[in-house]
Amino acid sequence: MTDPEMMSIGVFAELVGLTASALRFYDDAGMLRPAQVDPSTGYRFYSRSQVPRACRLRQLREIGMPLPAISEFFAADADEAARLLDDHVAGMTMEAEKLRRAAETLGASLRAESRRVVCTVPGPVLAGAVDQVSASTGHDPDIPVLNACTWKPDPAA
Repeated sequence: MTDPEMMSIGVFAELVGLTASALRFYDDAGMLRPAQVDPSTGYRFYSRSQVPRACRLRQLREIGMPLPAISEFFAADADEAARLLDDHVAGMTMEAEKLRRAAETLGASLRAESRRVVCTVPGPVLAGAVDQVSASTGHDPDIPVLNACTWKPDPAA
């Protein structure tokens, strides 16, 4: 490397917040070519002037924009690029809403399963069962026997 303005792929990767493997991928995809490639070693070198594009590429990938749309974004003027960005965000918002509804439906079905009715007991049958349990547990004169059908609150209490 003879140009002092050039950075190795590792230095450039750290500077722009990408990995060296991501930079190699973006080079292969034609998204971000290195400024120089050493013909004898194949080492890639990047210039400071490539930092804004690399940072923008990283930001676009962080919001999930696919590579074909990023290519369009970079080829577009400012107004068209803003429209592409807005369209992408609108699509992601719709997708997020779709996922939220699906998760809500799944959660509701799980909650419904956890509250599954095992059996239903009519009131008189339940009262009879309470009477049987109360009668079989003994009687303490200090503890009133509660009958679900006949119990009334003590008005003095």
